Amino acid sequence: MLGLRKAKPKVNATAQAHLIRLLVDDPHTVLELAEETGLSEGTVRAYLRALHKRKLVYIVDKVPDSSGQRSVAVWSFGVDKKDKFKPMTPTERQAACRARKKANLLHSTWLGAAS
Repeated sequence: MLGLRKAKPKVNATAQAHLIRLLVDDPHTVLELAEETGLSEGTVRAYLRALHKRKLVYIVDKVPDSSGQRSVAVWSFGVDKKDKFKPMTPTERQAACRARKKANLLHSTWLGAAS
């Protein structure tokens, strides 16, 4: 049946107002905002980029994604606030990478010994 499609939510002032209300209430990730508003992740990202450009929203923190990397931005509403998230320095990145490799090596060694 070709005619059965999921209805797309309309991108209108109500959806935009709902997005801003969520950001004012609590910090959220793009995925959380997309699920709450019914908009696509791309649409939410486009709104956040536009609001960030005008210094109306900012990145509060970054949370781990499915691979454990702190790459998912948590956005909040605020006027003239600087981004509180400070990226890792190359030294910190290298130390984190070495720690992950060491943990993976110990894990695989432990699994090999358990067999």
